[in-house]
Amino acid sequence: MTNTVPVSFRAGNLRILCATAFASIYDGPPPPLTIDLAQPIFGETECRQWFAGCTLVGPENRIIGPRGVTYGPDAFNSAFGGKLFVIDPNGKTTNRAWEAATNSMLWTVPKVDGTRFLPGRPTGEISTDALGRTYVNTYVPATIETFQADVTPFLRHLELLLPDPNDRRALAEYLAHCVKYPGYKIPWAPLIQSTEGVGKNVIKQVMRYAIGSHYFYEPKAKQLNDSGSKFNAWMEGRLFFLVDEIMTGEKRDMVETLKPFVTETQLEIEGKGSNQRMGDTPGNWLFLSNHKDAIPIHRNGRRFGIFYSAIQSVSDLAARGMNDTYFGRLYSWLGDHQNGGHQYGLRPWRDGLWPIPSSAVPSASAHRSRHLRKPP
Repeated sequence: MTNTVPVSFRAGNLRILCATAFASIYDGPPPPLTIDLAQPIFGETECRQWFAGCTLVGPENRIIGPRGVTYGPDAFNSAFGGKLFVIDPNGKTTNRAWEAATNSMLWTVPKVDGTRFLPGRPTGEISTDALGRTYVNTYVPATIETFQADVTPFLRHLELLLPDPNDRRALAEYLAHCVKYPGYKIPWAPLIQSTEGVGKNVIKQVMRYAIGSHYFYEPKAKQLNDSGSKFNAWMEGRLFFLVDEIMTGEKRDMVETLKPFVTETQLEIEGKGSNQRMGDTPGNWLFLSNHKDAIPIHRNGRRFGIFYSAIQSVSDLAARGMNDTYFGRLYSWLGDHQNGGHQYGLRPWRDGLWPIPSSAVPSASAHRSRHLRKPP
């Protein structure tokens, strides 16, 4: 639907652009709206604010919104409609937000060839590759509620699980780096091995909360073994992967599959029914297992750091007082949705997991020889 209304245009510091022009330089997050939202007709100035932070991915015919949400034409009209938008110098209007954002003769949203997922760069930043193709960064930082509190129960649990202080520090530094510096790829992954029932799930809960559930993904070990190496679109847009009950045994092909997952920042991505393409894979990994030979590595291996727990039997658990009462108190303190939902033990970790600077990339090499010696 289009019609015409009288419209006045300001020159000043505003530019009137042709239909193919668009903002190609990232100017930071969209500023707060200063326009009168009650007015029914939006000119160029109002459209610039109304559609701020939106970017058209041309080949896919979709718009990425300022919060990283993807819209097709109909969804965009619903989300950003409800106004008449002026789309040419003669005052022609349309009530279709998609048309106003992408085909106006006055101004359009940025138009790019694809997307990137780059946590180290600003949301919405547009980059250009060596072939001149443009990409918008779809990463949006998660807002995680946090506060300062006593985290002794968690530290005590780590001490029971890994009594060696060097092991505890190496693991804590790895986890802290993943939380504090999202998207910084650490070229190795820890595997925590113990008997069952030691509360490795505590670490899972802490990391899911601290990273943000949207960026946390838990692929099944069977999924990795069966089709994870081929259909791996689940890796896109994630910051942390946790694999529980990993057991490769002598399946060297699975170990080889995992290696690039752990180390590479870009991989060929393929979903079922879609073509292969290169995608960003900045997520880091953590593996949990009850098996001592879960991931066979050799002394010069660089991609996995094996943390053997001192708890290898039911009697080890009993000797440390890790009974139902102990775990009941621990999970009640954490306060996930199954234990009160207060999240008292989860929220301190977003900023207080471990004091580590960005330059202090955790290393497994200092502990590798000790980790290769399996506990009895």
